[in-house]
Amino acid sequence: MLEFWDTNVVVRAEVLQHQLPHVSTGCRAEVSLDFSDSKPVAAIVDAVEMRAETQPGETYPTYGVRLVLDSAAERLRPGMRVSVRIHSDRRTVNPASP
Repeated sequence: MLEFWDTNVVVRAEVLQHQLPHVSTGCRAEVSLDFSDSKPVAAIVDAVEMRAETQPGETYPTYGVRLVLDSAAERLRPGMRVSVRIHSDRRTVNPASP
């Protein structure tokens, strides 16, 4: 018998347009559960969506950012709210940003 365990956990974050130039694939990030004071889980920016979205009731468009966590996070479940902190080098500018 062969079992496969998916250890990849993906989180989708949203950034504002003025933040987008400083976010690119490969940026380090930290993901924390909103209701927990446990240590944040390390992550890497895997993809940045270049299509703006405006949610109902929102004024400013946002851009989706896909983060892949470095290790399996058993504490995270689909639909949970998390806080994301993306570490960026302000000297690096995302060439694909609008």
